[in-house]
Amino acid sequence: MGNKVITDPLQNKAGTSFANVYSWANAGSFTVTCSCPGSYTPHYKATSSLPPGHNDGNQYYKVNDNLEVMTKIYLMNTTTEGTVYKPVPFEMVSTALIACSGHTYMSGGDGNISLYITKPFVGQSTFNNIKIASFYISADSTYSSQQASADINMSGVITVPQNCVINSGTALVVDLGSIIDKNFKAKGQLPDGYTPKKFNFGIKCNNLDAQASLSLSITATPATALSTAIASSNSDVGIVIADEQGTPLKINSDNGLSFHLDSDFTTELSLMAWPTSTTGKLPTAGKFDSVAQLNVTYQ
Repeated sequence: MGNKVITDPLQNKAGTSFANVYSWANAGSFTVTCSCPGSYTPHYKATSSLPPGHNDGNQYYKVNDNLEVMTKIYLMNTTTEGTVYKPVPFEMVSTALIACSGHTYMSGGDGNISLYITKPFVGQSTFNNIKIASFYISADSTYSSQQASADINMSGVITVPQNCVINSGTALVVDLGSIIDKNFKAKGQLPDGYTPKKFNFGIKCNNLDAQASLSLSITATPATALSTAIASSNSDVGIVIADEQGTPLKINSDNGLSFHLDSDFTTELSLMAWPTSTTGKLPTAGKFDSVAQLNVTYQ
């Protein structure tokens, strides 16, 4: 199939179809000899071993979590429809009489595929040599061979050039201020008299739908004694990051803070941060620091 690049962010959403996105022609012929006298009426059948996807009048099959494929196979001189591109699956489509010995078939040598997005892509999705259909020929309408006359395989890459940049690509530094060590009293609690620090940052995304549902999550090392806080250089102190209402964000979780972009594909978010005791012990006096990574995920 090659490489399909989706440049319009409005197309990168569930329910988008790409009709006849790829076709093949003159892919080759094959010779079949049937154990019969004289001549016979060939019957064609095509199936797919992939899991079935949605059906809009034509059956699609699941390539992966993001993509479904519908395959049409070229059939010559069928008795009911003439020469046609027939969508898979089909059963026992007959054509005109042919000789039993050594007939060269062109049917199956041409065809096309259509794609359907079931879940938006992020970045790039690669699939290699996936069998999307098998093509069978039989001399008897009541019997189907277990051996396919031809298999149709698909390889390709779906690319959606898109990315988001947080804080113009520079590190966010949040100064939590000076705290008296004896104010760290209860495990998991703010120091006495401490006011959480609010910080703002911008996010700019490229090639995303402005109405796309996005999520901000945190990747960090949890504190050993308090997994809901981020570890710091002081084993008795951890860091909590929360939304602007003060609800802590879970560390290393797929369930992040949901947000949307403005019409110019940007937004500004506000978070809060505060230190907390991870052990309930009096921490060693001195500077401490902590590192976390902010991630933007396309939901």
